[in-house]
Amino acid sequence: MKKKNRAAAALEAAADQDKQDRVVAALKATNAKLMRQLEQSHTTKSELVAAVRQAALEAAEQVDVPVPKPPKLDRRKDDAETAIAVMSDWQLGKKTPTYNSQVCAVRVAEYVDKVMLLTDIQRADRPIRKLVVCLGGDFVEGEQIFPGQAWRVDASLFRQSMLDGPEILCTALTRLSAYFDEVVVEEVAGNHGRIGRRGEYHPETNADSMLYHVARTMLGKNPRVTWQANYQPGENAWYRVFSVGDHGYFLFHGHQMRGGGFAGIPIYGFIRAMNSWAAGTIPEPFRFAICGHWHTMWSIPFGQTRQNNARVLWVNGSTESGNEWLREELKNQTPPGQYLLFAHDRVGVTSEHRVWLLK
Repeated sequence: MKKKNRAAAALEAAADQDKQDRVVAALKATNAKLMRQLEQSHTTKSELVAAVRQAALEAAEQVDVPVPKPPKLDRRKDDAETAIAVMSDWQLGKKTPTYNSQVCAVRVAEYVDKVMLLTDIQRADRPIRKLVVCLGGDFVEGEQIFPGQAWRVDASLFRQSMLDGPEILCTALTRLSAYFDEVVVEEVAGNHGRIGRRGEYHPETNADSMLYHVARTMLGKNPRVTWQANYQPGENAWYRVFSVGDHGYFLFHGHQMRGGGFAGIPIYGFIRAMNSWAAGTIPEPFRFAICGHWHTMWSIPFGQTRQNNARVLWVNGSTESGNEWLREELKNQTPPGQYLLFAHDRVGVTSEHRVWLLK
């Protein structure tokens, strides 16, 4: 019996190796195709970006991300709530004395662990079957956002947006899809995903968007993950409004606010902008708002609805640490962390958690 089991295991290992070899061969073929396109072309910048994006998409289609088993069915009839995981500002390729791409992957995994732990606590009171994942941008560090940035990264923008980033994000979402009946992904891009100088490329061109596109393709066979692509032809699609029950949530990156230097985090600018957007400048109605960019965790009330319900903006943290710009310009340095919210369909957000990432 043991010999048969060993033989079966050997055959399974050989099959897995053969499958892996085929994937590697397909990726090499895609890479060769891209190189030929680049060598043969005297193209515009937008055509080069399109070639890279298409090649990455073809490569992603070769990757088989396993679909996990569904979670145990919760048959309770109590009022269910929805978990809202806020992921932003991974700055994946950023290199500081205490941060790099490997540390980013470890902290994202820690965040997923703590989302599950806190959801277990919340589930002691009521069912939590659905998770909304807000991707708030700046998942990549970029290369040309500020002078000298190329010496502060440990991976190329290609590797951040097409290889490491999709792998880390897909791993996180796959794990979460084994824990929730439904995972809905909402997305906006950040300013660090910009390629080249401001206004140099097409408004749609953003490395965050490319990372999302590759990850969405890789997860296409997972029936419990629904990805709401945020795309507007010819525009940068800087915000997204989605609903949880009766309430709208306004998701944007946060670089639309001006601040830094002596002014620090522009709280009054946030309040003014949020009240203006909520009053109708943003056509979709919303009560709550979520952003990132400032690498520090705040919850800011910014007015009330006609039903006398409080409006709140959550400013998300970052997975990175050792950011000297924050210390020098904002005079602030919080531990790495990301928000987790729980929301009731009728009541709105019922609790907020600052999930500190200490590994």
